[in-house]
Amino acid sequence: MFTLEHIILAFVTAVVAFVLGTFAYVSMDKKGRLSIDRTMLVMLLIPILSAMAIFAVVIFILS
Repeated sequence: MFTLEHIILAFVTAVVAFVLGTFAYVSMDKKGRLSIDRTMLVMLLIPILSAMAIFAVVIFILS
């Protein structure tokens, strides 16, 4: 049976995956500004989808 700790752990894991995925695909240009090109924008969907998948699994198990 899942407890509150499991939900918090899943949430933290999803957030970490999202943050790491975001920083992996965001690069600094020569002027020091954050720049995201179209390819990187598409790759940003990967951590977002992983986070959604984690929550979907947790919600499915809890229901």
